[in-house]
Amino acid sequence: MSHRAAYGLLVFALWLVIVVLAILTGMASLASSGRSDCKSFTAPSNSSYSIITIVGGGNCTFADKVADAVYHHSSYFQSAHIIIIRVIGALTLLVYKPSLTAMMWSALQTFADTSGVPMLRVDAFQEAVELSNSPALLPAALYVKASRTLPFKVIYVLLVSILSLISPLAVSPIYQPHTGPYHVNATMNVGGGVGPIASVTYDVGAPVPGGLVTGRALLAAGILLGIPVFPNTFNVSVAPFLSMVVINEIWSAEVDIVVARNTVDCSASAPARFNRTEPVVALDMVNYFAPGGAFTSSSPTFAGLNLGTITNDPQVTAVYLNSIVSVQPGSVAAETSVIFLGANATLEGAQQTITSPNATARIVSVDVLICTSTTTLETSHCIINQGNVTSCTAFVPENTTASSNGDTGGLGAYLAHPTSDAVILSASPAMAYNNLPLRLPMYIMSNATVAAKVPPTSDLTLDLTADHYYVPLDYITDVVFGKTAQALVQGLNQAWPVQANYLVELKATFGTSRPQLLYLILAVCVGCALAATVAGVVSFRNHYAPLDLVRLLAISRNDQLDDVFAPYADLSAPVDEGILQRRIGYSWVEELNSRALVVGSQGSSSSLVGGDDK
Repeated sequence: MSHRAAYGLLVFALWLVIVVLAILTGMASLASSGRSDCKSFTAPSNSSYSIITIVGGGNCTFADKVADAVYHHSSYFQSAHIIIIRVIGALTLLVYKPSLTAMMWSALQTFADTSGVPMLRVDAFQEAVELSNSPALLPAALYVKASRTLPFKVIYVLLVSILSLISPLAVSPIYQPHTGPYHVNATMNVGGGVGPIASVTYDVGAPVPGGLVTGRALLAAGILLGIPVFPNTFNVSVAPFLSMVVINEIWSAEVDIVVARNTVDCSASAPARFNRTEPVVALDMVNYFAPGGAFTSSSPTFAGLNLGTITNDPQVTAVYLNSIVSVQPGSVAAETSVIFLGANATLEGAQQTITSPNATARIVSVDVLICTSTTTLETSHCIINQGNVTSCTAFVPENTTASSNGDTGGLGAYLAHPTSDAVILSASPAMAYNNLPLRLPMYIMSNATVAAKVPPTSDLTLDLTADHYYVPLDYITDVVFGKTAQALVQGLNQAWPVQANYLVELKATFGTSRPQLLYLILAVCVGCALAATVAGVVSFRNHYAPLDLVRLLAISRNDQLDDVFAPYADLSAPVDEGILQRRIGYSWVEELNSRALVVGSQGSSSSLVGGDDK
C-alpha cells in the first residue's frame, strides 16, 4: 500500500472514531435527561410512583430507555468513552506526523547566517527522529529538553498527549447518576379522615377508627424502629394531609390540601376553662398511694368525671375533656383540654401537684399539667420543595360557606368527618396511644426519651419501676402534641382517601450528569483532530519524506560523518558526551553532488559543508 493510501486511511480512521465519539456523546447527553428508573413503572396504563399515580407513567420514552441502559452499564460506557478519547488522541498525533517531520527537516536545514554552522545538535536530532516517528508525551518532552526550544508543533503534541492522559478525570463525573426534577401530571391522595364520630371527652371504650389505628402503628414504628413517619415541615405544629412518602418524592410542587395547625396553651388559663374552684384532678388517695410500695389500680376523677382506671406506675397518663368544635368557611377548629398526670415526674408548668401521704408508697408525688389544645383544619395552598413542605397559606375556596359539604366549611370535599378529625388531632397526646382495657392511656417516659426528643411509647405493662424524670414544656408542645398529631395525620391520610390531580416535579434519577462537559470534550477532540488533519495533510502534500531508517541511511553517505562517528562502530566504545553536543544539518555536499548530513566542526564556528546550500 502506498504512503498516500495509508495516510488517507489514517485520516479516515480518525474521523470515523470522531463520529463514534459523537454518537456516544449523544447517548450520554440523552441519558442526562432520561429517567434511569423508568422501568419501575410497570403498570399497563397508569404507574404508581409509590402512592403517586402518573398518567402514562409506564410509557418509557427513548431517552428513558437510553438512560436506563447507560445507568445499568455505566462502567462499560465510561470505559468505552475513555478508550475512544485515547484512540482519538493517538490517531490525531499519527495524522499530525507529517507536520512534525516537516518541522524536523526544517530544523536540519537551519544554519547560522554568518558562519553556516548547523543549528541542530546531535542529541536534539536523535530526539527529533524519535518524535517524528512516534509522536507522544515523552518523546516531545525529551526533544524540548535536548533542543532547548519549544516550537508550537511540539506544544501541540504535548497538549494532545496530556489531554488524552487526563481524560478519565473529565469523563468520570459524567457517568455519575444525578437526582433532579421530572415534570408529570400526578394523581395523589390528599384527603383522609375517620368513620366513627369522635367523643368530645375521652371514652375508654370507644371503637378505634381505621385511620387512627394506622396512625398509632406508624407512631410506634417511628419510635421503636426508627422508621421516618414525620413529614418535613416548616413547623412541627403543622401536619399536612399528604403522605410523607409523597412529600419525600416531590422535587417541587404547589398543592391545595387540608392542613392541621395546632396551638397549645399550658398556662394558668388552661385550668380556668373548667370554671371550677376545686382542683381539676382528684386521685383515690388511699389506693393510689398505698403504703409499703403496694401496686394498685384506682380511678381518678377529671373535673368530676370518672374516665377510667390508672395504675400507680411511675409513668405519664393523658386524657382529654370538653372538646368544642367551630366551623368557618374553609376551616374546622376543635378546642380541647388535655390533662397529663406525671407520676414521680416533674412536669414543667404543672398547675397542681399531689403529694403522697405515705412515705412508703410507690409514688412520691403526681404533677398535673392541663393544656388547652386548639387544632384548626383549613384548606391551604402548600409549597413543597425537595421533600420539604416550606409553607402553607390558608385560603377559603370559592363559593364556600360554613354549611358547605354538610356543615364542614367545605372541608368535606377533602376529609371524612372533619369535626371528628379535628377533635382527635387536638387530643393527640391521648388518642395516639393504645391502652389496656378500661385503663387510661399511659406512657413509658424517661429522661433519655425527653433528651432524644422522640415521642414516648405506650405503656401496656404493669408494675414498672423508673427513676424520677423531668419533662420540659417544649417537649410537651412540640413532641407529645406536635409529632403525635403528625403521625396520626399520616394514618388518617390512608383512610378515606380523596384523589386530586396536580402538575408536579417529582424526584427522578437520571442516567448521567454534566452534559456540558460532554460537549466540551467532543469540541476539544474535534478541534484537535481538525488541526491535526489540516496541518498533516498540507505537510503530506508538500513532498512529505518520513525520517525513517531508509531515509537516514540515504542521507548519511558522507565521508565527514565517517570521520566523526567511525569510532562508535565498535559496540564496546562508549559514546562521548561531546559528540551529542555537535551540530548536525542537512545540506548540499559538492563531493557527493547531492544533499547529505553534515556535521559542524568541534569547537569551531565553521562548518564542514562542501558548498553553498542549493
